[in-house]
Amino acid sequence: MMMMVERDEVVMNQVQKAFDELDQLCLSIRGFSEDGIRSATYRAPVIDHFHPADYCQKGVAGLSRFYSHCQSERDYVEGVSLTRALIPLREADGQILKSEIPVTDFTTNTPNLSAVWDEFVNSPRPLLLISQMLEVEGHGQVKLDAIVDGGNEWIKVST
Repeated sequence: MMMMVERDEVVMNQVQKAFDELDQLCLSIRGFSEDGIRSATYRAPVIDHFHPADYCQKGVAGLSRFYSHCQSERDYVEGVSLTRALIPLREADGQILKSEIPVTDFTTNTPNLSAVWDEFVNSPRPLLLISQMLEVEGHGQVKLDAIVDGGNEWIKVST
């Protein structure tokens, strides 16, 4: 019984760590979307006072989908945590006991999502794409984690 409680605490610590990391990741992506995207995208050296937006990159392909994926993963991890917290607790002699139902086999995409984001934001500008499927002639569909350096570098992160 003691071994199961220790294992449960280890897993719940992993759940909390994953949640904290995903929460910070979501904040970082939102901050990048609001403030950093202008400096990370392509701006053509064209002066056109009538149509200034026509000569610049409109955004980073896949950024909103990647953000949504990170939020979904964070919500999943939070759900694991809350499910464990909401399991009815037994009261014996005025003491509240932990549930005997252990959390087992906790899996998360947190390491991969964090690695993709770190690689993306630390890559040479302009940043073009994050976490997208592309049709590549002769290879079919290929999942790329990032296209950076104005298209000169294609990145696939392995975790």
